[in-house]
Amino acid sequence: MAVSFVASLYGIFHYSNILRHELEQHGEVRTGAVLVRTMDARWIAFLGSIEIARRDGQPVGDIIKDLKGYVTLSNDLFKAYIIAAPVKTITGRTLNIRPVNTPVGMSVAQELQSIWSPLEVKIQAILQNGENQNPEQLAEALAYAQKHSKRVIEISDILSGEENIYRDQRMAGPIIMRYILVSYLTAVSVLLIPIIFLMGRIRKSNTALEESAALLNQKNAQLAEDTRKIEEAKRESDVIMETVQEGLLLIDVKGVIGAQYSRELERIFRMENLAGFNFLNILQRVLTEKMYNTTRDYLGLLFDAKRKEKQILKVNPLDVVEVNFSNPEGGFITKYLGFTFRRVVEAGVVTRVFIGVGDITARVTLERELRQSELKKEKQFDLLLGILHIEPKQVQEFIETAKKDLLEITTTLRAEDFAAASAGKIDELRDRLNVVFRCVHNIKGNASYLKLIYFQKTADEFESKINQLRNRPSLTGDDFLSIVMAQSDLRNDVEELDEIRSKLGELRIGGGDSTELFKNSDRNGNATQTREDELIVGLRGLVTDIAQKTGKSVRLEAKDFNAESFRSDHRPLVRDVLIQLTRNSMAHSFELPSERTKVGKGSEGVIEIKPTKHEESGLNGFLFRDDGKGIDIGKVRERAISQGLITPEDAQRMAETELAMLIFTPGFSTADEVTTEAGRGMGMDIIKEKIIDECGGEITVSVEPGKHCTFGIFLPN
Repeated sequence: MAVSFVASLYGIFHYSNILRHELEQHGEVRTGAVLVRTMDARWIAFLGSIEIARRDGQPVGDIIKDLKGYVTLSNDLFKAYIIAAPVKTITGRTLNIRPVNTPVGMSVAQELQSIWSPLEVKIQAILQNGENQNPEQLAEALAYAQKHSKRVIEISDILSGEENIYRDQRMAGPIIMRYILVSYLTAVSVLLIPIIFLMGRIRKSNTALEESAALLNQKNAQLAEDTRKIEEAKRESDVIMETVQEGLLLIDVKGVIGAQYSRELERIFRMENLAGFNFLNILQRVLTEKMYNTTRDYLGLLFDAKRKEKQILKVNPLDVVEVNFSNPEGGFITKYLGFTFRRVVEAGVVTRVFIGVGDITARVTLERELRQSELKKEKQFDLLLGILHIEPKQVQEFIETAKKDLLEITTTLRAEDFAAASAGKIDELRDRLNVVFRCVHNIKGNASYLKLIYFQKTADEFESKINQLRNRPSLTGDDFLSIVMAQSDLRNDVEELDEIRSKLGELRIGGGDSTELFKNSDRNGNATQTREDELIVGLRGLVTDIAQKTGKSVRLEAKDFNAESFRSDHRPLVRDVLIQLTRNSMAHSFELPSERTKVGKGSEGVIEIKPTKHEESGLNGFLFRDDGKGIDIGKVRERAISQGLITPEDAQRMAETELAMLIFTPGFSTADEVTTEAGRGMGMDIIKEKIIDECGGEITVSVEPGKHCTFGIFLPN
């Protein structure tokens, strides 16, 4: 009896210790499950902190160090749920974790390990990078952790539940045995041991259980503190996402924005609660249709794993893009945004794309202002170089003539005339367009005469815009916007040239009469034996320039011609007419040297300008003769019929002289292609407009096809 009593007493103590130990084990396992539940938040917080520090240029060493500790903790903790092992926490506390040996517990423990293993590989790569972090690896690891975060929490809850089941299973036997032994001992103690002794032992056993419960409560309190710290770290991560000055987001293959994004994104796109929105739908509101389609195709390439990411990133269409937001006060607000893209690859598949969006309006605006300032300086320098070889008087005459032409363009482009187009005055608009064309063509001719290449090129581009309008079947006032803008730019260029000329004149003051520098030199600064008419010197230079461009050989003779023999108010007109006649002969009449020798002519063509008077009216004038192939009457007849200027019947009865006069029709040209020298059909129209329409003079034309062409220009005395 005594042996059985002692054995029963020992059994009670033994099973009490088993139960106490099981409770302690249960507390350790539950603590581990809570750590598992908070571990995913730790991963995300560390990875996000490294990305933000990397982008801001801050060191990541301390973050890396802390992350290493949690990698070790994760490895030990997850393995312990498969094979029992001690786990040392970050705070230094050691947990004795045993597997939850239920079918479900063992299954989710294996699943937890399978989730952690790929992430550990990604994090180990990040740890090895140290301060030289790869944004693509960070984005990939962060996306993986966020993707499995929900499942890790679910596994934690499952482990806690299965641990309760496993604990009950393990404690059921000891509890029953302890109960039997206590019952037996109670019965036996009535006979063998005083009741007081038995109660003392039982009280001691209960005290031990209470101490175990208190220890468990203490551990739970520590766990709660650890959880609080983790939640605090997550809040700090949220603050960073709230304050970072760049829009950060992840989209899936369908373009849907993930749950985590920086609040700057809402400010940039002027929308709230963007999670779940389709990124392409947001872009469609602010991009042009063409840019939207390009962006949609570009995102498709990013999600195509077969395409090399580096090559795709080089052709980013949204590197700098102009966007327009609706203005509540009316109209639009224009901004400039910059986008960056990075793939997130899992198992060889592009699952997400990490996107950064920045408002770069201030930077783009400053760059454009600086670029415009540099272009303006370059233009002013080109203008300065362009006039250094020209007599100041000639520069001044060019400016005055250009301003006069521009004033006429301004007068011609009156707004009320544009409005009248809707009232059936299209023909009047076309006539006014021809006036603008003549003025621009005259400016181009004078610029070519003085070798002002910048103005020659600008006027030629202006002419191209006018020619496009002339070829349209109908016109409206809106069509003239490009013409008005070009006229404004050309006027500003002339004003800049006038300002440069004025400053250059101030520099010449004190050095004597600057015109003396040019009295015995041609327009290129070459010395001459005798001073010749300035206009003829300039025309010779024009002939030389065009001859070099076209491969022709031509000389100009004007022995007895003097522009000063004309009225002072007619001299600019004479200059303009001679420039246009010279350009016309060089473009249309003269042959190449090889072609001239084939027809028995000298290889060098000749332009002859000589003074004369009209035999009948006595008007003062000059003859302009070239020994080229002259006017191609057949081609004039063909072009006139095709343009509807005459009928085939008219062409048959008209004399060659009458047909030749058709070259003075606005827009008429026999050139096969448009060049800077010919093809616009305005040079001869300018001559007619200035001589006949403005001055009441006369023009005569004498043609011997294949041999020569002579123009007679006569002005009132």
